[in-house]
Amino acid sequence: MNLAGRIILHVSLWVRSGTYSAFVAYERKVLPLIAEHGGRLECALKLNGSDQVEPTEIHILSFASKEEFEKYRSDERLVELSEERAACLIKTEIAYGTQSELFT
Repeated sequence: MNLAGRIILHVSLWVRSGTYSAFVAYERKVLPLIAEHGGRLECALKLNGSDQVEPTEIHILSFASKEEFEKYRSDERLVELSEERAACLIKTEIAYGTQSELFT
């Protein structure tokens, strides 16, 4: 996976108990918006923990730049989905970075 020159996001997501199907439906609506802003979902990991201490899923996304990510975050269509998002997510943590020199 070559992500040189792209901003990489490590997104940890805590899904509310009993709302995983709603979370998946929300994500299916969001993925096309990510793509429209030059973003890609590089990997999605569903974790085995169910104690809410660990995230339910971890997503690795990439965007051409942090500015493109910010445009995605302010997209009116995403903003309109905020209530749907809040209904299924307890918490989200995002870490930004770039590809490690180990992979260049």
